[in-house]
Amino acid sequence: MGRGTGWGSPVRPAADPWGDAGRAAAVSTYCAVAVIAATVHTVVLPSLKSSDRAFDEPFVLCLLPFALIPLWACAVAASLLHALPATVLGLKLAARTGRPRWLCLLAAEAATAAVLAVPVVWLGGPYLPVWLWVAGAGAAPVLVTSFYAGRRDPEGRTGWARQRQVAFQISLVAVALIGVVFAGGLLAYGTGLLEEHRPPPGASVE
Repeated sequence: MGRGTGWGSPVRPAADPWGDAGRAAAVSTYCAVAVIAATVHTVVLPSLKSSDRAFDEPFVLCLLPFALIPLWACAVAASLLHALPATVLGLKLAARTGRPRWLCLLAAEAATAAVLAVPVVWLGGPYLPVWLWVAGAGAAPVLVTSFYAGRRDPEGRTGWARQRQVAFQISLVAVALIGVVFAGGLLAYGTGLLEEHRPPPGASVE
């Protein structure tokens, strides 16, 4: 990235989060976040019923490929409603105020998440937990989208070729993280580091 486009400085006005790389980064990162979260839930978290099922739960991941189509659709919607608008607002805020880029991006991301969580109140749900969940899930997509929006392709690729390159790079990182979580979860279960919580002898169980 060029001079004045680092995380501690405002980006150049020419950066376009809505470009090919920005859209691909937003969608791919949201997909990666969802799959990694599913991996953590099924591998790392202890079994809710019996620790004997600990080694069976990771095989639930075999069903994830069947969820790719709806997952992709949700990632596209989340990108259009959250990551891309928050990135645009964050970059404009950084350019206007001169504040650190990462700070403006996260501030805009949190504000966008606060707006997106409002409909939950109309449905009778809790506002604060939903806002925290949306803000947490969108932090990585916003930062990654901003990075690719302000970064030129060294080979000058645009359009579908650029989108494939960005998605491939993010996928490599996601697969690496999933592999670490998966292997770490199996190792933790195998060594007894993670297991079902069992009350001490004599304790009453409701």
